[in-house]
Amino acid sequence: MGHVSVREVARVAGYSPATVSRALRRDPRIAAATRDRIQEEARRLGYRPNALLSALHRPGRRLNTRQRDVPLAFVTDVPEGLSSPGHFYGDTFYGGALRAAGERGFRVEHFNLARFPSARFFSRVLYQRGFRGVIIASIRRETELTGIDWGPYAVVTVNREFARLPFLRIRHDPAAAVRLAWAKAREAGLRRIAVACGRHFPRIEDDVDRLSAVLGCLHLEEGEVEAVPPFGGPVPDLDVFLRWVRRHRPDGVIGFAAHHYHALKEARPWGRRCPPAYYQLHISERDDSDLGFPLAGIWLSDAMVGEVAVDMIDRLLRAGELGPPRQLQEVLIPSTWREGVSRPFDV
Repeated sequence: MGHVSVREVARVAGYSPATVSRALRRDPRIAAATRDRIQEEARRLGYRPNALLSALHRPGRRLNTRQRDVPLAFVTDVPEGLSSPGHFYGDTFYGGALRAAGERGFRVEHFNLARFPSARFFSRVLYQRGFRGVIIASIRRETELTGIDWGPYAVVTVNREFARLPFLRIRHDPAAAVRLAWAKAREAGLRRIAVACGRHFPRIEDDVDRLSAVLGCLHLEEGEVEAVPPFGGPVPDLDVFLRWVRRHRPDGVIGFAAHHYHALKEARPWGRRCPPAYYQLHISERDDSDLGFPLAGIWLSDAMVGEVAVDMIDRLLRAGELGPPRQLQEVLIPSTWREGVSRPFDV
């Protein structure tokens, strides 16, 4: 058999020649699992390194993230016309990532995959421009990432869609938020609790987690509470939401977002009845400025998600853990209860 080149190993193994070359030199920028796969394929093909060329290469080093302006890519697949990097996650999330990046010596740049002819083309852009880390913010289908060589990068995802991405994921814990708000409502003596889970379009994994948590609470307290079917309609569909409140006449509402609070305040669907207690599942930085008073409920800082994402990128780079990890992990940011006004319709 003739001499087997790096390009031949790359073609058979399914990686770029640059990644194969680094893996064969045990470069720490390539994930250990990827290095092992490539080296095994090279042995199977009978690859033998060129001793002279190997001597010219210095051993790889872990990345020095203390240098300034280390580039990080913030990746979404937002359709054209909705190109803001904060479209799916709010400006506060992107702002949190930007602030944390500045403090740690990184520079964040937004990339919209919808503007690239192919994932392979985008992969070349990342490599040629020297990016070291990638934050995947919104990807609806795994196939949109097919063709990207992740080997040279530290990658985390805050993706909440159902796409299964093989990277460390960071997100709020929506099920824990529901359970905590439910417990507070029960402590207040409420028995007929209506929970608006919210539903995004397209549906995201958080929607299912919230709905499952409500059903779990109803099951555990069967006989202790009066069952109210949870509201799983689209968050912006306020007419359907108000009809749901009128129909079930709860003594407490756990709303999903500020939309629900404002709809109840304006419509007052309970008529002459005493207005219900109200707690909110997702109080953000923006809600505080809009309401004018502290609302009781779950405080979820979108900025914190961005900060944690950058922090995890920093840790991965320092450890030399690049590419897909050997074991999938998820970082759930715990829910925080904020004391506030629980009878806001009397204010």
